[in-house]
Amino acid sequence: MYRWSSHIFQQTKVSCIMKTLKCSTCQEEKPLSNFGRDRSYVRGFDYRCRECKSRWKRTETGKESSHRYKVSEKGRAAQKRNRKTGIVGRRANKAVSRALKSGQMIKPENCARCGKPGTLDGHHGNGYEGPARRDVEWLCTDCHNAEHHPAVRGYLPKLIA
Repeated sequence: MYRWSSHIFQQTKVSCIMKTLKCSTCQEEKPLSNFGRDRSYVRGFDYRCRECKSRWKRTETGKESSHRYKVSEKGRAAQKRNRKTGIVGRRANKAVSRALKSGQMIKPENCARCGKPGTLDGHHGNGYEGPARRDVEWLCTDCHNAEHHPAVRGYLPKLIA
C-alpha cells in the first residue's frame, strides 16, 4: 500500500492513499507505476498513462505540438535556461564530490533540518556559482523535496511503500 508523507502537508492537513489512477484517454484504472510523474498537476502524475502518452507522441499532432513548443520563444528560453543551469549545477555537484573524496568536507549522518538518519542530499541553498558552490546543507529526501516543492505549489512528495 502507498501513502503520502504527510509531514510536508502540515499547513493543509492533507493525507491521501492512492494505488491506482484512471487514465483520461483510455479510461482504464491502472497502477501508479503506469503514469509518469508530473509536478505541474495537483495529483503529481500525468493525466494519461504511459501507453496513451507514447501513442499520442507518435501521432502527427503530438509531433507538431512538441516541435511548436521547441521553436517558440518560450521553448527556446527554457532550453537555454536549462542548459545553463545544468552545466553550472553539474560543476557544483562535482566540486562537492571532490571535496568529499579529498576529506575537505565531511558528510553528516543525520539531516540538518529534521535530524533523521539515512541517505542525504546536498542542497545548494545559496546557488551553484562562486564560493557558494561548495556551501551545501545536507538534507534527507523529504526535507529536500519540501525545500524545492512546497505544498502550496501542489507538490506531492515521493511515494513511500
